[in-house]
Parts: sequence; C-alpha cells; structure tokens
Amino acid sequence: MTDQEAQEQVGQYRQLVTQYEALQAQIASLLGGKHTDELSEAEFKQYRTLARERDEIQSEMRYLEQVIFDDAGE
Repeated sequence: MTDQEAQEQVGQYRQLVTQYEALQAQIASLLGGKHTDELSEAEFKQYRTLARERDEIQSEMRYLEQVIFDDAGE
C-alpha cells in the first residue's frame, strides 16, 4: 500500500469515527437516561434505526482497522 492510500484509509476511518460518535450522541439524547423498554413506539423505532446505522459504521471501522494495521505490519 502506498503512503497516499494509507492516508486515504486513515481519513476514511476518521470520518467513520465522527459519524459513529454523532450517532452515539443522538442515541444518548434519545434515551435521555431511559432504558429502551421505557421508550414510546416511535422513539423505539427511531432508536433501532440509529442503532443499526451505528452498528454498520462500527463494522466498517473494524474492517478498516484490520486493513490499516495489517498493511502497517507488512
């Protein structure tokens, strides 16, 4: 992997972290100290949508971590 490619992947990773943190903040705000079983039906549906998005981004982050660290070890 070239230095340029590595920098691009690190940039992608940073973007994903920012997106993850924003979703996590939205979830925390939605929950407001409540448990999911205390949410209204509409709130729970919104929670599940946000949580799915967050989980997908986390999977992408884990993948990029492996790519970046595997290439750094070569």
